[in-house]
Amino acid sequence: MAVSLVRTVAYGVVIALVTRQVSQWLEQSARAAEPLPPAPPLEPALAPAAGAEQNPPPQQVRNAGPEEQKEPPANWDDVDEANDESFPASDPPGNY
Repeated sequence: MAVSLVRTVAYGVVIALVTRQVSQWLEQSARAAEPLPPAPPLEPALAPAAGAEQNPPPQQVRNAGPEEQKEPPANWDDVDEANDESFPASDPPGNY
């Protein structure tokens, strides 16, 4: 009789623990399934600063070649010329 009582209590404890774990898992699953709150509206990332000029005046750009530089270099070859002519393009010249 005592053995069957201990067995019954042990089964009850196991069932209670399993039930508790399953209910916690179900609560967590339900919380995970809830929709997220809406994201705040995005602000323009490139909005001009207060008081900044909307259209700044164009800057003077020099022509290519050593004669257009303030201090022409002593040695100037075809590669230097091609580099100077390609600036500010992103691709390097073909004879680099």
